[in-house]
Amino acid sequence: MKATFAALVIAALSIAGTASPLEASLVIRDDGKTIRVKEGPNAIQSAIDGAKKGTRIVIEKGTYPEALTIKTNGISLEGKPGAVLVPPQHFVDNACTAVAAKANASDPTEPTAQAGICVQGQGITLAQDFQTEHRRVASVTSYVKDVSIKGLTVKDFPVNIMVIGARNTDVKDNVLQHGRRYGLLTDGSYDTTVKGNVVTTTDDTDFIAVCMDGFDGARAIENKLTGYAIGFCVQTNGEIIKRNTIKRACSGVSVDAHIDGVKIIDNSITDPKDPSKCGGFSIGILLDGASNAEIHGNTIKGHVAPTPGGGYGILGFDEPCSPPNGLACLYHPTPSPLYGNRITNNVVRGNGQDIAIFESITQSNVVRNNDCQPASQEGALAGTCE
Repeated sequence: MKATFAALVIAALSIAGTASPLEASLVIRDDGKTIRVKEGPNAIQSAIDGAKKGTRIVIEKGTYPEALTIKTNGISLEGKPGAVLVPPQHFVDNACTAVAAKANASDPTEPTAQAGICVQGQGITLAQDFQTEHRRVASVTSYVKDVSIKGLTVKDFPVNIMVIGARNTDVKDNVLQHGRRYGLLTDGSYDTTVKGNVVTTTDDTDFIAVCMDGFDGARAIENKLTGYAIGFCVQTNGEIIKRNTIKRACSGVSVDAHIDGVKIIDNSITDPKDPSKCGGFSIGILLDGASNAEIHGNTIKGHVAPTPGGGYGILGFDEPCSPPNGLACLYHPTPSPLYGNRITNNVVRGNGQDIAIFESITQSNVVRNNDCQPASQEGALAGTCE
């Protein structure tokens, strides 16, 4: 993500006999595969610590001041309606600690970023810290596998849910509120599915709703995102963004430099945030030096800004990465040309410029059969609308 754009807002529970102070919080079903959690001190984490592969942990209605760490394969967290996870008074550091950058890296009083739920592998090595967005995973010794999180409300953490060093993780049907840096962040993982979640905030300083910076297999389907500076930040090759609804964002979907082959299909990106809260910009889909993206069937409306050239339905351009001032360019400081993208059959109406594609490699992108007004900005790809 370009820094200029980012700156716009910029249970070993003893279940067989011995007395425990947590007994009132946990009820174990006879088959040993389901743990039911009620309100109590560290009740959910105690259940996780005592769970084996294949255990289903059902969390009853209540407010749980905990930050959770999941390291065991095959754990399923399932929240009943009204099960709410909120920040504890004190955090225990884990692999998710300080992965997300502070809003102000120079402010020593700002707490280190922690996650509400951390799904983590083992032996995680992080790449260089550029103190922007988040640190990328360089390598993982052992991935945690087949974890599922469903039906929980998680709110008010710097990162509500983080998936780091994991395989085959499902995050479905949760409500993620006011994640100050990220509603959800995946980092250094494979085959993460984010589906049916409501990711929302009313704080205009909150950064990114969903960012998937994985190794492969990222999917975001049928989520509802509201109020963040950036709806989706796309940092995984081949990522699928499909049938999502994005409202009140400065940028609905932002595809980073050097990212190849993403599919952005059948999304609704409307009712953007007031551009005065976005540095004067308002963008539905941003292709920042992306390649071979398929952008099809989306509805993008209302991205208008008073700044000349500030409002776009779909905007694409080459990213020179000079100076290398965004996360993608900081890790890969080489030019990232805009090429091979197919932008077809979208409804893009009522934006400052509906579609504006600035390509240096002539005829390297296909833009056709879109319902839009032709671009009037000099240099934009012509013939984009019908």
